[in-house]
Amino acid sequence: MSGLDGGSHGRTDLNPNAPHWNRPTRAAIVLKMELPYPTELKGQQDHRQSRSIWETTNLSFEPNKDHHAIVEVVFGIRLARNVSAKEIEALIEAHPKFKEDFPRLNRTQIIQFAIGDGPPPKNMPQPTAGVSFDAMKRDGTLDWRLRIDDNMIFVNCLSYTRWSEIWEKVRQYFTVAGEFAVGSDNSVVGFVLQYIDVFRWTSEIDTYSIGEFLDRESKHLPASIFECGPLWHLHQGWYRPSEPPLDGRLLERIHLDAVFEDKQVPIVKADTFLQLELLKSHTWASIFHDDDSFGTVAYRMLHEVNKEMLRSILTQEMSEKVGLNG
Repeated sequence: MSGLDGGSHGRTDLNPNAPHWNRPTRAAIVLKMELPYPTELKGQQDHRQSRSIWETTNLSFEPNKDHHAIVEVVFGIRLARNVSAKEIEALIEAHPKFKEDFPRLNRTQIIQFAIGDGPPPKNMPQPTAGVSFDAMKRDGTLDWRLRIDDNMIFVNCLSYTRWSEIWEKVRQYFTVAGEFAVGSDNSVVGFVLQYIDVFRWTSEIDTYSIGEFLDRESKHLPASIFECGPLWHLHQGWYRPSEPPLDGRLLERIHLDAVFEDKQVPIVKADTFLQLELLKSHTWASIFHDDDSFGTVAYRMLHEVNKEMLRSILTQEMSEKVGLNG
């Protein structure tokens, strides 16, 4: 039985909505530190071939899991104003109601200091400390996290199975956070969805071929990366209008980093980040009340856009292997 529903029964430079191993950056006057903070990640084939993955030879690039490459998914909701200290304390007091799902509580530590020779201003605003609630795996690494920081509410999932399975949990966790920490005078102005996928090279290093993994004809990939060997990176992003009923603009960002993992194993980490910025704010009560609510529709759209982003850069064989074509 879930402690949330009372019945039956997841490294960013452009934004504050980072996966759990990236702490939020702050202006020079305020430094936030959350402790403890576990860390999770310490011959070419023809492009876009039409034959099934079962008819191809084994790929030397392997996804992180058997049926997908997902290491972590981050869900984020942006509010019109910061969550107040009183609202955060209300959520902390309610922790026993959902402690079964998130046993560990961590308050964000704040150090505030002034820069310069003079004394700090008497009316310097006091920053509000955030809070996170964690569930750990048996090996001591992070499994799930619910976090509030400034005007953002995050849910991190590091045990991804299928969208249909984890989304219901995420919606429940957001609902609990909103019940206690989102006042009636606050509203929703945006949504974030971020995936971290990892692919490993399993053959000899001198046969490394990124063309087995990435599509040479992709409009998002320069030809030069196919000649770079196992060490390279490519970071890019763009805005486009979002379609009704999700009126606003959508930031689509792809970061690809080819590095060496432990024991000098070449990997490629794909960090796909989506941020929907709404033209009009929406009440918290309107976003998750049923399967057709605004928040559910928004995340359904973001999920599909994320799949489209990955399909646009991966070979057809790899897209099929990680289930993007289903």
